[in-house]
Amino acid sequence: MSQTMRESWVDYAKGIGILLVVFGHVNRGLQAAGIIMPSKLYHLVDSIIYSFHMPLFFFLSGLFFIKSIEKKGKLLLFIDKFKTIAYPYLVWSLLQGTIEVLLSRFTNSKTSFTDLLMLFSHPRAQFWFLYALLMIFVLSIIIYSKRFFERGIIVLFVIFSCVYIYSDKIGTVYNINYINQYMVFFVLGVFFNKFKLDDFFSKQLSGRYLFAIAVFLFMAFLYSQYYFHFELKLHYFNIGIASLCLAFISIFFIVSVSLAIGRIHFPLLSLLGEMSMIIYLLHILVASGSRVILMKVLHVNDWIAHLTIGLLAGIIIPILIYQYIKNTKLKYLFSL
Repeated sequence: MSQTMRESWVDYAKGIGILLVVFGHVNRGLQAAGIIMPSKLYHLVDSIIYSFHMPLFFFLSGLFFIKSIEKKGKLLLFIDKFKTIAYPYLVWSLLQGTIEVLLSRFTNSKTSFTDLLMLFSHPRAQFWFLYALLMIFVLSIIIYSKRFFERGIIVLFVIFSCVYIYSDKIGTVYNINYINQYMVFFVLGVFFNKFKLDDFFSKQLSGRYLFAIAVFLFMAFLYSQYYFHFELKLHYFNIGIASLCLAFISIFFIVSVSLAIGRIHFPLLSLLGEMSMIIYLLHILVASGSRVILMKVLHVNDWIAHLTIGLLAGIIIPILIYQYIKNTKLKYLFSL
């Protein structure tokens, strides 16, 4: 199996993840606008999605860290992350924020220009992920040594698991909560790739066994979500051992599904994975715009109609925009 084939499952996982991101943000936007599903169902669905969809992206980001730093070295990797993470963070925080300020009377967001000036210390909207991811990459680059990561990755994983569990007690000064709550998933990705666990499942197991594992993890996912929300009566923001285990199980479920899909191929889902950053940057503006048009112009207030159109628009339109401008000077909106 070629390296490209072995890693194709990552695009499927990103595709699933970005669908959850857009769904979650569209649904939250509708809730804020008063177009709601039943309250208990809304909070349950919201908590299930937020219990693992962003940890999934930090996990996926950690998969190729060692490969990248060994190939490029610390300095070049840092420069690369500035171009692909810090730069779009700055550009789109300012761009989306300015649009939100100008159109705030039509949207849920009450943004001021003062808010925009806080972007270096207080990331806004969905861009917190880029801010947090850059922090994690910078920390990882600083502490990286080949010998330590080869021999001590398990120790590092245990340390950041403990940091996660006690993150509420550590606090949020200097946005350290982003490290506390998400570094463990990044390290899990490093661990997963270092021991080539995806390679094992892809090459050593038949499709039947891979499918059986996916079914088993699906059942584990359902039970763990049920136990967390109904037995323990917790919500996704209740950080601790239970939420950590829930995120791990959910991530491994998505990984198993993605590996299984890799056996049959799903080009559309792969495309969503490849375009996940573009969708992430643009989907809030697009989905908010579609909601405003439906509500203010067409006077549509049906939740299903809003969710369907918002989800489709938030996924399709960013891809179309990128395809249109990728060969123009505007391509620098996305990276240097």
